Amino acid sequence: MMACPDIKEHVVSILLRTGRREPKGKARCIALSALGIFVYKELNNQTFHPKVADAINVLLLALKFNNKVIAQLASNILFLLCDHAPLLWTQYPRLGNSVINTLCSALFLHAPLGSIAGESDKALGTALLLCLGEWCMKLGPMRLLEVSEYGENRGICLLSQVFGVLYKIIQGKASQENPGGLSQPSINDDFDPNIISDDLEKSPAQSPSKNNQCQQAIPLCAKTVLAHLVTHLGHFPMAIGAARLSSLVVEHDDVPNLTSDDLSASIFSAPNIQVLSCVCVIETMFNF
Repeated sequence: MMACPDIKEHVVSILLRTGRREPKGKARCIALSALGIFVYKELNNQTFHPKVADAINVLLLALKFNNKVIAQLASNILFLLCDHAPLLWTQYPRLGNSVINTLCSALFLHAPLGSIAGESDKALGTALLLCLGEWCMKLGPMRLLEVSEYGENRGICLLSQVFGVLYKIIQGKASQENPGGLSQPSINDDFDPNIISDDLEKSPAQSPSKNNQCQQAIPLCAKTVLAHLVTHLGHFPMAIGAARLSSLVVEHDDVPNLTSDDLSASIFSAPNIQVLSCVCVIETMFNF
């Protein structure tokens, strides 16, 4: 067997080229999926391959794809990558901004709210909205409130952009806005947003009543994401973040450094429990 020490570099280069220029729909989807797996594995192992940034940029460019199936695939891959959003922000801070900015711009491009909205528009619009909401939750309020110092959005924080996009979708004004150059790639981007051979499955035609449901689904999803961000970003429990949010409020949910859901002897080292113990002792003395 012949040794190929640079086989990984060769395969990644082929995937990047295919993800940018492949004219067949299924082949483009396979390349994008493979790039998503490559990025996830590199972030999970914290090996940080030099072409991770290029792969993420290809996935972001795919959000502008004129084929809704491929654009939705790119959105789903980014949704998967948000598991490592804090690490991605630390290693590639500009890419963290680019993910939020591109998702906002893609929503302007792919969220028709009129009579032309169909099942594919509903699927893509909701996928983009849920992906945007999940990235915002993973990054947290501290990063979202940082004011950008470069690009077209200089002087504006990411959270302001997100709320602006969600509000316009809810009001039905998203399709009237300029997506900021996202509809066509720039000359410097070696990316083709079209496919010559559309071998992807087509969705069947819908009835007028079904189209009406699709028109209402996207603003409803935007309202849900907006309410979720307002409710849970930086909200209770403050000390341990939103990972332990549930419908049940437990007394020790906000105790710092308490990793277990069950009460144990470690709870007596918490300062608020000590104060409560002092109060109980004083009350006992008065009763005697």
